[in-house]
Amino acid sequence: MSVNVQQIIKNLEARKNRNVQYLQKKAPQILEVAKRQSNLECGIYIDPSSGKIDLQIEGKRIYNGDPQKITMAQIEDFERYGFKFYFIPDINTQYKDIMMDMRHWDEFLNKAREMPNVDYIKKPIQKGDKLGILICLGIGLGYHLEIISKRYDIKHLIIVEQYPEILKASLYTIDWQSIIETYSKNNKTLFIFIKENPEELAKEVANYIQFALNTAICFILPVYKPMENPFYKDFLDEFNKRVSQIFSGWGFFQDEFWSLEQTLENIKKEIPLFMEFKKVSSEATAFIIGAGPSLENSFDFLKKNIDKAVVFSCGSSIGTLYREGLKPDFHVEIERTDTTYDALVLGADKEYLKSIPAIFNNPIYPEVSTLFNEKGMFLKENDAGAYLFPAKYPKLKYSNPTVVNGGLSLALHLGFKKIYLFGTDMGYKDPKKHHAKGNVSLDKNTIFFKEVEDNTMQIEGNFGGKVYTNFILNWARTWIEDALKIFPDVKVYNTSDGAKIKGTLPIREKEINLSNFNKAKEIEGIKSNFSKDFLKDLDIIKNRLSILEEEIKAFRDYTFTMLNSKMNKTEQFMDNLHNIYSWIHLSKVNDGMLHLLFRGGFLHLEHLLLFLCYQKELRGINLLPQAIETLKNYTLEAVSMILNCIEKFKTS
Repeated sequence: MSVNVQQIIKNLEARKNRNVQYLQKKAPQILEVAKRQSNLECGIYIDPSSGKIDLQIEGKRIYNGDPQKITMAQIEDFERYGFKFYFIPDINTQYKDIMMDMRHWDEFLNKAREMPNVDYIKKPIQKGDKLGILICLGIGLGYHLEIISKRYDIKHLIIVEQYPEILKASLYTIDWQSIIETYSKNNKTLFIFIKENPEELAKEVANYIQFALNTAICFILPVYKPMENPFYKDFLDEFNKRVSQIFSGWGFFQDEFWSLEQTLENIKKEIPLFMEFKKVSSEATAFIIGAGPSLENSFDFLKKNIDKAVVFSCGSSIGTLYREGLKPDFHVEIERTDTTYDALVLGADKEYLKSIPAIFNNPIYPEVSTLFNEKGMFLKENDAGAYLFPAKYPKLKYSNPTVVNGGLSLALHLGFKKIYLFGTDMGYKDPKKHHAKGNVSLDKNTIFFKEVEDNTMQIEGNFGGKVYTNFILNWARTWIEDALKIFPDVKVYNTSDGAKIKGTLPIREKEINLSNFNKAKEIEGIKSNFSKDFLKDLDIIKNRLSILEEEIKAFRDYTFTMLNSKMNKTEQFMDNLHNIYSWIHLSKVNDGMLHLLFRGGFLHLEHLLLFLCYQKELRGINLLPQAIETLKNYTLEAVSMILNCIEKFKTS
């Protein structure tokens, strides 16, 4: 029987036209991606003898057989042997006395009786499974996308591809309308990432899972990988490096509540706010001082050159500078707990502190401001308290997780084009010497003393070799790297004998050549960015609190509606938790303030509840009633805390 190749081509063209017409109306962004071009030669091959089609790349057939049968076999292999990431909750409850989130974790764990450990059950993927997130490596002809979208109930499907031409080829072969509509209901999402750099691709996917999705439902994260490919191996290698960050950086409800409560206190204190970007001159130089152990190598240089730069001390470095007789031009703090106050008064003389202008973020512990005669605060991006203010006020990007991130972010946003880093080690060569001398964490007589730091992680050093680091410092390092990408015209020189920071230029102090500029003028210019004029918008802030008050009550009612519905299995619990999360995520009132307040704490608790319920269910134990009770109690307490805080501010 002869094959009508022309008819096959006609059918393929018709499929493409239907896809294009649909996507133009419903998902034009997919068409825009498909229109991109690379140097890849890609097309559809039609076997003249059988009429079977294949994907042809650089002259080579990819499937070399019936692509639909091969795809089905690959999916069956995936169900038998498929690769999965497992995310076990971090159940450290040592701060349960001050963190309401951890107190509820602890109460639930006591009910569960059995703590989760590495001896968990690994269940294979099966037809009909509900999957929180699935990563699909490669589009190919797309048949697997149709099958897995029908075979499993996937909340978030992430498709990763190297070349846009392959997406374009799939327009001829599969029904994109059916796929798009599957992920356009029941709070599902589909996202396609296409990039030729596997490291950048992995970073984008990890960030998307961490910050844009209901991350907690991927406590099991399957990766569908139909074929071996060096590109996807590199992608997975880089993604694996970022896995630990995916379940971090969420924050906690307690943190965001402190932010709301303490921002309101700082408003009442009328602390001047960073309100506009008056840039420093192009000749101005900044020194950012961290508390890393290599700061000790810089004392002589700093003493000789402190008048040739605007100096920002960060966090506990102030204690070391105080003992060395060095005084910064500005001191930066970002932490919201009372330990910030304690570390300052233990680290330096109060009269010394009063003589230094301080800059801190809006959720700073309010008593910190009493230690400084001159002070100003900036709004932190992605912070609940910051969203009390009108959108016209600037928010600093990448100002956490360490105070060095805050100091560097401030200098970048102020317009410095030349910045030098000192003691910003982001690691340590000796785990017992994790800070510079004079630091409170090295003082055995303080609550901050830490005899030895984590030595399980090693990374490349700024001047070669390896240095130890910990999770927080490594996270801080990567965020510095990300911050520098949005300020590509800034030269940042790293003198620190610690971790290598991409985007900075390693430099020895003897190689530094500083130019003169009017330092006093620049300092006054920086101070002029801060003003009490925000108090003119106090009615707007009060109105936002009233709107938040009503939305908090609506959130409470919706959560209880979801939790009171009938649930017999963990997957039903996951559905309802996902609906609650989507309610939080889609809240746009007050620029999403409720989302900022609840997202982190909810994700942590959701992760713990789902993981334990799932593991218990596999063992034949029903933990759902205890999990539901825990979430109800958590919600009631959190809502009550916010309502009381709002009422207190209104009546003060």
